[in-house]
Amino acid sequence: MNVEAERSPTATSERRQITVLFADIANSTAIAEHMDPEDWTSIVGEAFGLMNRTIERYDGTVARLMGDGVLAFFGAPVAHEDDPERAVRCGLEMVRAIDDLGTKHRAQTGADLRVRVGINTGPVVVGVVGTEKAHEYTAMGDAVNIAARMQAHAAPGSVLITAATHRFLAPLLDARDVGLLELKGKTDAVQAFAVTGLKSGAVSARGLGGIRAPMIGRDDELARLRELFAVARAGQGRVASVLGEPGIGKTRLLGELRSEVARTDPKTRWLEGRCLSYGQALPYHLVVDLVRSPLDPARAGHASAALGARPRDRQTLRRVAPHGAPCDLDRCTGGARARGSALG
Repeated sequence: MNVEAERSPTATSERRQITVLFADIANSTAIAEHMDPEDWTSIVGEAFGLMNRTIERYDGTVARLMGDGVLAFFGAPVAHEDDPERAVRCGLEMVRAIDDLGTKHRAQTGADLRVRVGINTGPVVVGVVGTEKAHEYTAMGDAVNIAARMQAHAAPGSVLITAATHRFLAPLLDARDVGLLELKGKTDAVQAFAVTGLKSGAVSARGLGGIRAPMIGRDDELARLRELFAVARAGQGRVASVLGEPGIGKTRLLGELRSEVARTDPKTRWLEGRCLSYGQALPYHLVVDLVRSPLDPARAGHASAALGARPRDRQTLRRVAPHGAPCDLDRCTGGARARGSALG
């Protein structure tokens, strides 16, 4: 037997900043005590299926299944610029999915089936550990331990995140500051926030909050966009594609154009839709996002803060909404999605 081969790791490790999600079925021991093992195993398997599919939908990695809990990484092995947001969205969707599952099996379990979710962002070392015969892809570091402790402190049916995650998402979240938590094994207390949902129409913030610097090195590109806007403003449609590597400044360039347009021509209506990888399962997601853009004051921007209150926009709502339905934003965009599905 080759002892060295048995002991050697199967891959190298690397240091990364990731967001760690721990989810665990609350009060599972008490529920399982009153159920047949086969019935409980079936329900847990169904719950794992829901949680795993949700993690995959947001391009996370299911690292480990533990009893009636799951550990997931966002940012390893595949990283995205919005991994903290993906993790929180995933956690909120998990809570809703398990709540629905609990309602379905209420007669069997005799109790509420709910999940607790803890999320933390921080540096870890990720890689494959173990031997050739027994190994797994995992992350090691204090960030993982804190996420596990946050899950233990979360109330059933809730998502609890650390300040390290919250600082990336503060403009997006409806969250309650629960103060400093004393975590087992930690010398210092950890600031925590209970997430109740996402703010309507909020979009991810770029750059450092409160700091605004002039754009440098993009004068030619901005001038070209100005020219195209002038042509479109004259009544001739134009399409501009801005291409570049992640982080090169595409969003900043368009933000500069939008600010300039708002300043020089406030009557212009700016519609914005976002393609998201985790929105691909929603029929006509981009079309729905475009409809929301001018109608939601939270997304209208400084140039169109009262856009949704204009009579012209109320007429648009009435055309999109199902016949006789109230013209509220969520109802109307839901109607648009339903019509898109029918057309598809």
